[in-house]
Amino acid sequence: MERLGISPKLFDRIIRFNRAARLRSDHPTHDWLRVALESGYYDYQHLARDFRAFTKLNPNEFTQIDGLAVPCAFGDVSP
Repeated sequence: MERLGISPKLFDRIIRFNRAARLRSDHPTHDWLRVALESGYYDYQHLARDFRAFTKLNPNEFTQIDGLAVPCAFGDVSP
């Protein structure tokens, strides 16, 4: 809490959410239940709760918007 300004529990939720978003982006054919379980969520509902909390969207709405974004990777400087 002192170093990051957030609780360890919230930090863990953010890391798990990021893992799920990246997994779905890397494997768009995976269903959301598989993404949830492989990302460390107990079930789809817990994943959906975090999506709503962090993005104000459900997972499918997020995927539609994310699909419009230009792909990028930090540290990738290739043309």
